[in-house]
Amino acid sequence: MPKKKFIYEPFYKLPEGVALDIVGDIHGEFESFERLLNLLDVSSYKYGLKSKRLLVINGDCLDRGPNSYRVFLRVKQLVESKKAVFFLGNHESNVLRGDIKDGAGWFFGVSTGNESKYEPCYHPTAEQKREIIEFLNKQPIAGYRGDIRIVHAYWNEIDIQKIKNAAKSQKFESFTQMYQYFSGKEFESLAEKDLQEYNEDIAKWGSKLKDPEVKVPYLSGRSEEHTSELQSRLHLVCRL
Repeated sequence: MPKKKFIYEPFYKLPEGVALDIVGDIHGEFESFERLLNLLDVSSYKYGLKSKRLLVINGDCLDRGPNSYRVFLRVKQLVESKKAVFFLGNHESNVLRGDIKDGAGWFFGVSTGNESKYEPCYHPTAEQKREIIEFLNKQPIAGYRGDIRIVHAYWNEIDIQKIKNAAKSQKFESFTQMYQYFSGKEFESLAEKDLQEYNEDIAKWGSKLKDPEVKVPYLSGRSEEHTSELQSRLHLVCRL
């Protein structure tokens, strides 16, 4: 019997009425993560999708720390045992997209110029890398329910709806496929108003942004960190 095709769901519907313990940015620090899990008593009966509590791991379990692979295995075990859900962060997105950033030498084996400060760290085998990619590619980018929305960066309703519509019509098989769909299209801005604000902020403050003598107010457009093409708008939950 042929294996059922996996349909990627970018947004996860959290169970109603369940207490949520939310943790993020573990960054390869396995011992610290394990101490936290023990403190929460995650192994107990009270954790699970149909229990009283659920652990939400909100992105960036990888990079920088001494053992990202070991953290990954623990996260994978918690998700598969239904004691936790995991949402992708920018560091997982970078791994999936092959975008080498600071602290990712453990996976890519390529220096960004600062990798020596993260050594020694564990470097996974080719088979372990495939295991990481396969798991991450199936994980959602955000979670929601009636009283809460959880995302690694921020929630922009215009962009969220664009992603929802594309996922429904295209039936993606992975995060990577969804990202490629947006980055490979004839570009439409996912949030044109945001881009306009960004350009206005840069025009007014561009040369002053790095001047320590200039007091710059909060710039809502600049804070979105747009690229000229807005390719990173899908990256809205996974941006640097």
